[in-house]
Amino acid sequence: MRKAILALCSLVLLSGCSYIMPQSNQPPKAYIDEISPSEVVAGGEVSFNGHGTDADGQIVAYRWRSDKDGELSSEQSFETSSLSVGDHIVFFKVQDNNDAWSAEVRSVVRVLPGITGPAKIDFFTASPQTIAEGGSATLSWSTTDSTDVSINHGIGEVEPAGAVSVSPASSTTYTLTAEGGGSTASAQVTVTVEAEELSIVFFEADPEEVASGEVSTLSWETTGATEAKILPIIGQVDPTGSEEVTLTGEQTVTFTLTATNGVDTVSATVDVESYLEMPDSYTVTLEAEIEESGYVRSTGVPWEEYIYVGDDTNDIGIQAFLTFDMSDIPDDATIAGVVVDFSDYNTPLGKPFVDLGCLRAYVDDYGTLDGGDYFDGTPVGAIGKYCDFDDFDAHSDDDFKDALQ
Repeated sequence: MRKAILALCSLVLLSGCSYIMPQSNQPPKAYIDEISPSEVVAGGEVSFNGHGTDADGQIVAYRWRSDKDGELSSEQSFETSSLSVGDHIVFFKVQDNNDAWSAEVRSVVRVLPGITGPAKIDFFTASPQTIAEGGSATLSWSTTDSTDVSINHGIGEVEPAGAVSVSPASSTTYTLTAEGGGSTASAQVTVTVEAEELSIVFFEADPEEVASGEVSTLSWETTGATEAKILPIIGQVDPTGSEEVTLTGEQTVTFTLTATNGVDTVSATVDVESYLEMPDSYTVTLEAEIEESGYVRSTGVPWEEYIYVGDDTNDIGIQAFLTFDMSDIPDDATIAGVVVDFSDYNTPLGKPFVDLGCLRAYVDDYGTLDGGDYFDGTPVGAIGKYCDFDDFDAHSDDDFKDALQ
């Protein structure tokens, strides 16, 4: 009977059981207690001490490493004097009894090079020491027993020995500072920036002669100038450039370029001439220059500024001499035709053609009119012949054209 009861109890116990899942492992935590000293000269001893905690277990392993030297130790605490020179980031982590590692924690150690004496600057130079605007120079230096080296004017920290290129906008003094061995050394060097000489390299117009309404291009180049202007018409311009100008009519314009560097001023000029284009065909009217014209009687008496031809009431012969200004006819013109205009004439002493015959015209370089210009006899080579008043109306003759060509 006792056995049956035990079996029944056993069955009841089995049917009332529940399954409990084991809890997951919580990772441990690592702590760096001390790294001492945090700055040491190469060869000096540094002590490391850390610990870990684990909420559901115990710490069974440790790991120290450096970003520069790699693995350092697997002990909770240790000392070393073999760290390499430089800044070290030191990492530390721990492991629990369930093989879980903590996240790494970190700290820093600076290992300085062994110093045998105070910091010293061996040299600090600039080459070249004088440059033109926009040029560059090279700063070179070397130091001894220095741990921190820097150069001002934005260069910052540099290696104990080296070189750097600089392009100052104006003369600049650079200072090299070296620290080490508990001392500071400095040196200076100056890079001198020479302002470019103020000058006008060229100022020209192309073309220098243009037809009215056409364009000429002014071009110029200056050195050392901060401001420039061209007058008249244009005004303020860049120190180097070009500008188109349009002139009208018949004129010559003198353009003046003025350049300055704020202290000195230089200038240059160029002339641009505009002209009126001649048409393909046009008419030039030549009127007698009355001051240089006149007549001479057969008696040898000249009269200036009056023009008569024929004879007078005493039957004294009169020859007329007329001067014309030919300068209005272009030198390269081709004369297509000539019309001689006699429309403004009068006959105060009667009708000459009835009594005297024909009027002839000749080319005569008579110079200053005097009595000796009267020609006796019958000359040959007339370029015009008029035997009737009708011949005066719009008379045209090729001989006149040939004489004027």
